Amino acid sequence: MGYTHYWTYQRNFTDAEWEKIALAFDKIVAYCGTDVDMKLEVRNKPNERLVLNGVGAEVHEDFILMKTVDRGFNFCKTSRKPYDLPVCLMLCAVDLFAPGVMSISSD
Repeated sequence: MGYTHYWTYQRNFTDAEWEKIALAFDKIVAYCGTDVDMKLEVRNKPNERLVLNGVGAEVHEDFILMKTVDRGFNFCKTSRKPYDLPVCLMLCAVDLFAPGVMSISSD
């Protein structure tokens, strides 16, 4: 059994919300990336999507957060690998800075 985060988009991010989320992403990656055990693969396409994953043996599924969505339900199995922390922090940032954009749960 894996460890999975789920989110369902209720609406798209506004420009102001996405700006806050992108800033939070940069800060979270900088904070978590300084830990030698926290190796992150980060692909950031401004105004499109933010992506997190581990590297090497710590790779699992991409966490992809999109500004504009054409589908509602998403999930990411992190298997509690080190990149789970920034994934959780990003989901918390969405809940804080963009309330109502998505419903979030984990198992």
